[in-house]
Amino acid sequence: MNNKFEKKAIEELLADLPRKEMEEVFSEKGVFVLLDTNFLFVMFQFHIDVISVIRELVGQSAKFGILEGTVHELSAIERKKTKNKKFLLLISTLLHRYSFCVLSSEEHYVDKDILKLLQEKKREHLVIATNDKALRQLIKKEGTRNIYLRQKQYLALE
Repeated sequence: MNNKFEKKAIEELLADLPRKEMEEVFSEKGVFVLLDTNFLFVMFQFHIDVISVIRELVGQSAKFGILEGTVHELSAIERKKTKNKKFLLLISTLLHRYSFCVLSSEEHYVDKDILKLLQEKKREHLVIATNDKALRQLIKKEGTRNIYLRQKQYLALE
């Protein structure tokens, strides 16, 4: 008997999200917002409607995604006793509700994949959502826009 309240691992919950290659995503029209792992927790930690605000910043037709490495990082958070573990089910619901896709990636460390992505070629329709200050500086240096949490109250685009 399948119990709908059965506890599932985060990787299993995210297994049905569509998988795409990076080139496939970037050949489509419109803005693509790539959220890194720490940014997924912003909505729940600081009570900000991240999706609505991002759409206000970059356009209502924005598409959203995460890297395969993010799924691995969420799984690692699940195995550890961290304060963020309680948000994993909510994150899974968010990713499904807003039709996130999972971009295939070679690294398990998301920041390396983001930097590799930026160095391959300029992505004028790409926006990275991260709170990592060092990563934000590198993204800005590469000429790509990024969204970050400012003063724990609102999102800003630079």
